[in-house]
Amino acid sequence: GNSTAVYDQVRGVEKELNMEGTAGEDDRAEGVTAFGADGFTVGSHDKFNRSGTSMVAWSWKANGSGSNNTDGDITSTVSVNLDAGFSIVKYTATGTTGNTFGHGLGAVPDTIWFKSLTIQSWNCFFPNTFMGGTKVMQVDNQSAATDATHMNNTMPTSTVITLGANQAATNAFADGVGQAYIVYCWKNIEGFSKIGEYEGSNNADSGTFVNCGFRPAYLMIKNADAADTDWSVLTSKINTNNPVSTPSFLDARVAEQGAGSTASNSIDFTSNGFNQRNADIRF
Repeated sequence: GNSTAVYDQVRGVEKELNMEGTAGEDDRAEGVTAFGADGFTVGSHDKFNRSGTSMVAWSWKANGSGSNNTDGDITSTVSVNLDAGFSIVKYTATGTTGNTFGHGLGAVPDTIWFKSLTIQSWNCFFPNTFMGGTKVMQVDNQSAATDATHMNNTMPTSTVITLGANQAATNAFADGVGQAYIVYCWKNIEGFSKIGEYEGSNNADSGTFVNCGFRPAYLMIKNADAADTDWSVLTSKINTNNPVSTPSFLDARVAEQGAGSTASNSIDFTSNGFNQRNADIRF
C-alpha cells in the first residue's frame, strides 16, 4: 500500500519523488542509499525494507550522474544510454516560452515524463502516437489525453524538446523561472522496448493482440480515452506464467491487485507481444 518511489543518479541518493501525487522532491533518509555497478542499496525505511514483505523495483540503466548538454537554449544535465534508448534530463526553467533543452537520445523520444522538483503533476507525453506534441496525460489524476501547451504544441526533435508557457501556478514549464525539472525519456529499441498505442476490443473472447517483437518483461498500460483509469503495470517477475493477472498501479497507494479481481486473467504474455484476456476498461 505504499506509493511508488522514484530515484535517479542525476538527482542523487535519498532524493525521492512519488508517482501518485504532486508532491515535490523529498529528502528520504534510509531510502535508496547507494547506486552500485550491479544494483542499488536501500536503508531501513519500511517503504523499501519492511520485514517479511515482498518488494518490486523497476530499473533502467543510464550513464551515471550525467554531463552538460548544450543542444538547446537551456544547458541541461543529461545521463543517457543509447543502447537502451533511455535518458535522464535535469534542466532549470528560464521563463522564456519556446526555449529548448537537449535530451541526448539522438531520435525523437517515444515517451517523455516531466516532473517539477516542487509541487506539480507528472506530465507524460507520447509524441509518436495520436497525442503528438499537443496532448498530455497526468499520473496523479488518472486523466485521459488532454490538450496541453507544455511543449509549446511542438514535436520534439532528435536533439531537443521545446517548452511552452505556464498553464497554471503548479504546472509551469518554461515560465517557472529558476524551477528545476527532472525529465525521463525513452525511445523504441527493436527487440528490447516498444512504446506505442493500440485500440482495445472490449471483447473477452477475442481480445486485442499487440505485437511488440519480443516477450515483454514489463508492461505498462494507460487508457488514453478515459479519465479515472489507472496506470497499470504487469511484470513477468511477479507473474511467471500466464495469465499475467496481478497489476501494480503507479497512480495509487494500493497493494498489488490479486487474482479474482476485475483484472484477473487480463493479459497473456506471448513470444512476440501480449494479448488481452478480458474486457477490462484499463486494458
